[in-house]
Amino acid sequence: MRIKQIMTTNLIEADEQMTLQKLAEHFVSNNIHHIPVVNSQKELIGIVSDRDVSNALSPFLGTENEREQDRACLGITVTDVITEEPITVTEDTTIDTASILLLEHNFSCLSIVDNDDKLVGIVTWKDILNYYVYSVDNP
Repeated sequence: MRIKQIMTTNLIEADEQMTLQKLAEHFVSNNIHHIPVVNSQKELIGIVSDRDVSNALSPFLGTENEREQDRACLGITVTDVITEEPITVTEDTTIDTASILLLEHNFSCLSIVDNDDKLVGIVTWKDILNYYVYSVDNP
C-alpha cells in the first residue's frame, strides 16, 4: 500500500516569517503537532513541531513570574526553530518504507512532496500505526 492512501492533504502551512505565537495558536486550535514550512512557490523548506515551539518559548509565559523578555519570545519566527531539509517521500512511497524512515531517523512525521518538491501532504506515526492496527490483516 502507498502513502497516498493514508496521508493527510488538508494542511496548515507556515511561512518563514510566522511567529511562534501564531504557530502555537495553530497547534492548539487545530489539534496538530507538525506544521510544514513552505516558500511562496509552495516548495517545502522545513517542518516545525509543537515541541520545537514549546522548547523555544519561556516556561514563565502566563505565570505570575512572567517578564517582558518572556513575552518577547512570542515574536521569534519560524526560521529560529525550523527543521530544515527534512527527509521527504512521494505519494508512491510504500507505507513500509515510510515506517522504516520514521523509525531509523526517530521522526514523528514525514512530508510528502511531488516531483517539483511542492508539498502535497504529511504522514505521521499515528497515521501509520492506525493503518497497521486497523487495515492490515493481523494473524
